[in-house]
Amino acid sequence: PTKFEVEPSGKWVHIQEPSFRAWMYAVQPGEVWRRPDGRTLPTRVGDYIRINWKDEMDPTTPVIFMYHLRKVVDIKEDGSLEYLPSFDELRALATAPDRVQASCLGYCYPASSVSVEQLWSQWELPNDRQVIRFAVDDPARAKAPMSRK
Repeated sequence: PTKFEVEPSGKWVHIQEPSFRAWMYAVQPGEVWRRPDGRTLPTRVGDYIRINWKDEMDPTTPVIFMYHLRKVVDIKEDGSLEYLPSFDELRALATAPDRVQASCLGYCYPASSVSVEQLWSQWELPNDRQVIRFAVDDPARAKAPMSRK
């Protein structure tokens, strides 16, 4: 079973599973998060940044995995749902056509036919057929995907 521990300020959540440990950071009011290219990452209070360091308990070690969990709906006091703009963005990305022609019925990209740049162009397109997996030693993966400034 997965165990979640929230630290007293509520900013950090420690995730423990039998095979790994990880952290999530709760986005705080007024924070600006940036992508590696300097563009602003659209965040809002209620979003999380999920992160793994090389040494899972030492945040001074290199980041090996990170992603943005976006809040897409609020539940109102009366129980009804309020869909946020991030829901429409997710739906548009999930139903968008692939930017890179895939083989294997749309499920894989042969390494010899697709550049790392082409794969990164697909990165923000989480459609229901897409999986991108980089080798552990891939230089493109060595960069932290996001930073908070």
